[in-house]
Amino acid sequence: MKRFYFYVLFLLLIAGSQLGAWDDPELQHECTSWMVFSDLTKNNTNILHKNRDSTSRKVAVLLSPAVSPRKWIALGTEKTNSGINTSGLAGVMNSGEPCPDRSGNKTKKGTPAQLQEILTRCDTAVQAVELLKKMVEAGDYYHGEKGSIFFFMDAKEGYICEFTPKVFTVQKYEQGYAVRANIWQNPGMLIHSRSTIKRYLDSSARAHSAYDGLNKILARYGKISPLYIFGLSRHHQMPKESTQKRSLCFKFTNSGSTLEIDRQYPDVLSTGYFTIGHVRNTVYVPVPVCVEKVLPGMADYSWGDAAFKRLDANDFKSALPDAWLKYEENFTAKYEQAKAEARKLLDSGKRNEAVKLLNDCAYSIWLEAEALLKK
Repeated sequence: MKRFYFYVLFLLLIAGSQLGAWDDPELQHECTSWMVFSDLTKNNTNILHKNRDSTSRKVAVLLSPAVSPRKWIALGTEKTNSGINTSGLAGVMNSGEPCPDRSGNKTKKGTPAQLQEILTRCDTAVQAVELLKKMVEAGDYYHGEKGSIFFFMDAKEGYICEFTPKVFTVQKYEQGYAVRANIWQNPGMLIHSRSTIKRYLDSSARAHSAYDGLNKILARYGKISPLYIFGLSRHHQMPKESTQKRSLCFKFTNSGSTLEIDRQYPDVLSTGYFTIGHVRNTVYVPVPVCVEKVLPGMADYSWGDAAFKRLDANDFKSALPDAWLKYEENFTAKYEQAKAEARKLLDSGKRNEAVKLLNDCAYSIWLEAEALLKK
């Protein structure tokens, strides 16, 4: 009998090892994202946010090429990891769970390339879902041992796609908010998961931080605005009773993207608020979707490089300088005023004037941020 139990235990150990249950690598490349609809936002906008967690330290603002059929702005490394186009379509992606259906062909499109093509070719969230599904079904998808989670949002609705190379699921949202870290929640997806307990609890803890933070914002302010999301993206502590150490922000959080979709004039007033680098070691800056150019440091990785140097020099849990927080409070008020003035110009048919107004306002804010970060 003892020999029988030993044999069973031996088999379980082998199975566990094959699934990674006792050999889980350091959880480094993960993300936490959420969408918030206009019923909960201060400005009657739809908002899609992504905390990107990656070992990569190359982060920059990306702009669509002049030949692109749709203008878009994004944050990423060569290809976009989060972005929004002038149709008011916003998209971000997270890693999904380890799964048996491995996408091992590195010659196929990685998730950043998929998202960039979608922002270039699609106008709505429905179109984005359809194009992504076609790419996956055609085998034009690479993400190693993990499946993927994509968020798509436009002025009316949002979708969360969870998939492996062989299984594709979609959930539609029209109000409230929805959160994902790196575990699947769409019906039918859990049977494809090969997550370990460690990985599952880690993702659950980060998702809980987002849920809890959004609820606290609503309880205190009644509505959610980009400024409040900036603060939430920097949350780095779990409750004392939690066994999990990582919250929304940790040492591998390399950027934050808050994509705000204007439901009336998405091609001009929609905005990406980005941290070009670790969210606790730099400040957010606004980039209007109608942007004409950005500061060189925002696009050549040097702004992000400086943020990571600050991360290396300081404990990432250190309090942010009061001057940084005051700057973000002031610039959001200034930019909101500029958008209000631009909206009046758009109502009068003066699009060119509205575009110039927002570009000038954003440029002045970037210069202020650049000077602040050099102090």
